[in-house]
Amino acid sequence: MRILHTLANWKWTGPAEPAVRLAAELKGSHEVAFACGTCPYADLENEVARAAERAGLALLPGLRLSKHFAPASAARDFLALSRLLRQGRFDLVHAHLLNDHLLAGAAARRALPACLIVRTVYGVADAGRGLRARFACARLLDGAIASSQAAADALRAAHALPEERVFVVPGAVDTARFSPERLAGLRAAARAELRLDGDVVAGGIVARIQHQRRFDLLFQAFAAAAAREARLRLVVIGRGTHAAELAQAPVQRLGIAGRVHFAGYRAGEAYDAALAALDFGVFLVPGSDGSCRAARELAAASLPVVATTRPPLPEIVEHGATGFVLPEEPERFAAAFVELARDAGARARLGAAARERACRLFSLPRQAEQVDRAYEALARLGPRRRA
Repeated sequence: MRILHTLANWKWTGPAEPAVRLAAELKGSHEVAFACGTCPYADLENEVARAAERAGLALLPGLRLSKHFAPASAARDFLALSRLLRQGRFDLVHAHLLNDHLLAGAAARRALPACLIVRTVYGVADAGRGLRARFACARLLDGAIASSQAAADALRAAHALPEERVFVVPGAVDTARFSPERLAGLRAAARAELRLDGDVVAGGIVARIQHQRRFDLLFQAFAAAAAREARLRLVVIGRGTHAAELAQAPVQRLGIAGRVHFAGYRAGEAYDAALAALDFGVFLVPGSDGSCRAARELAAASLPVVATTRPPLPEIVEHGATGFVLPEEPERFAAAFVELARDAGARARLGAAARERACRLFSLPRQAEQVDRAYEALARLGPRRRA
């Protein structure tokens, strides 16, 4: 099958990495091309295009694919995509964000022979109830791939999609990259860099520092836990324009500044090393990637994860088996932090189970296999002309 993956962004954020990784994994069984946004700044690099090229994907030139709707560039992209799809070069277009879904979907509806349009919905918020989302799902969608059951349920509730055209395919991560054996070689240097000396036990969160990510809950819970267990430390992996207000000031006010380490934004080997330094993970609120990739990476790194009940986290963390899924109450989180700090056996047991589950459910080959089956099912069903 000839497949075009589209992503209306040029920044390495949100679902950019999952989109590129899936497209690259599908190259083994399909002819795959990739189209992403154009960087509008001469002094900045197109991060998505660079990653796609490194993954060996053929890039389609000449498309603006802005993340946000802009009439002039949208019109040009629509005409370019229409010409491309009318040439019969692709059997299926797989969109990853709303704007490219609208543009590619409208172009696909004009293609002869018919070109299927598929959309990945990464999180509950991506299901959308706005006018553009309703139009896209009603008129420009042949099938949807949801990264969680929660996302699939939200999609069906919002748009009444036929059951047979919605497929749940869990978000995937590179389980080999985050294998405990590989990370073990990075641990000593990473802990030295982060000043995690001796027998301290480090929990870590991977999240952009934003108002909605519940850092207030995290720091209150950690302050209560740190008062009971001297070995506890917290590592914050991420950045944000409101970091001073949401992170640094509360840490000072709560008297835990010496116990909290801000690792900043990390990518590549530096990110892997930061995870290697941890003893358990924390994940509170889904971000721009609604599949909660970081939570899956923590699990793949053989780390127990302490999470809230916000979807899709209960599908990623199995309470009592691979970590803890808790209501958003500081005392409940504090108790979990203390338990993990004091019980090395529990950490090892939960972490091993998290790793086994991640390899079984969240691997890239498994994701590609399930997406491939979804493509085949949709090809049999054919285009959906009416919602």
